[in-house]
Amino acid sequence: MSTLDDLNERFVRLQFGSSQRTRLYEKLIDLLHNNIKLTEALDICWQHASYDGRKPKRVAAIALDTWRTRVRDGVKLGDAMQGWIPDSDRMVIKAGEEAGKVEEALRNALKIQEGMSKIRAAIWGGVAYPLVLLAAVVGFLVIFGVMVVPSFDAVFPRAKWTGAGASMAFLSDFVDIWLMPILIAFFAAIVVSIWSMPRWTGRLRVYADKVPPYSLYRMSVGVGFMLTVSAMTKANVTFTDTLRALLRDANPWYRERLARALQLMNNGRNLGEALHQSGHSFPDEEAVLDLRAFAGLAGFEVRMQKMGEKWIDLSVVRVQGQMKVFSYFALVLMAFVIGWLGSGLQSVLSQIQSGVQ
Repeated sequence: MSTLDDLNERFVRLQFGSSQRTRLYEKLIDLLHNNIKLTEALDICWQHASYDGRKPKRVAAIALDTWRTRVRDGVKLGDAMQGWIPDSDRMVIKAGEEAGKVEEALRNALKIQEGMSKIRAAIWGGVAYPLVLLAAVVGFLVIFGVMVVPSFDAVFPRAKWTGAGASMAFLSDFVDIWLMPILIAFFAAIVVSIWSMPRWTGRLRVYADKVPPYSLYRMSVGVGFMLTVSAMTKANVTFTDTLRALLRDANPWYRERLARALQLMNNGRNLGEALHQSGHSFPDEEAVLDLRAFAGLAGFEVRMQKMGEKWIDLSVVRVQGQMKVFSYFALVLMAFVIGWLGSGLQSVLSQIQSGVQ
């Protein structure tokens, strides 16, 4: 494969998002449930995705064509999907395939996909509202600082403004001098936070994981961890083998947590004790407590499956709870700014009126 072809395939893979994966998983599950062979099911899905071959360059059609070609060549479905789906999905599908339960494996991968989608939706849904409010606050400040204050200054010199009106003069200077550096610093902090989420490790990161935005990242990855471990348990894969598989492509932050837990498990600890003694509060302190309570009991595998399913809804509620803090802060800030601008405007108008008289 030439460099150009390789870049083109990478670009196509980037376009193959979670919604397309979900639709393909659902179609394959339905076809396999009706006793259609895997190779035939992949062919049918390709026919649908490519509109009977008329649009073979569609992203889903390219993905399915790659998968079905590899499967025909004797490659397992989980391996055929490498590079096209998240490794957590691929691990579950591969493990289920080796156990002869491809349909169940796809259902488990679908659960992981749906769980992660719920978490992402909760995060983005919670972020959107406060960002809109903050943008409105900045807009008000700019309008007053750039347009309103200079207009009043032309009528009545702002050097003579007193009381709340004097703060309007300060606002104009603030917008001219400080607003842009503050906005740049704000967006730089967001970029640094996003960059550091999968990379920052160490003891300080454990404390940072308790507060947003790092706590949101921990919960998001934690949901994927719980669902993956739950699905691998269904496929009779041991916890240590699951952690080893997750370690292969884990980022530095995730690797630090998995490696420590695996080390403790190799020394005889069960999953719950290993996660507790690692000291990372991963995936969550309450989840670790539950795992410690049930890890040594009979039927833990079944309990683990139920925990994985319940963990999605619990995490969504927690994410929404944390995002409400941002919403309340933005709402209070907006109310304060509107009140401040209103009182300042009224003060300036009364002073202008008095000055004219």
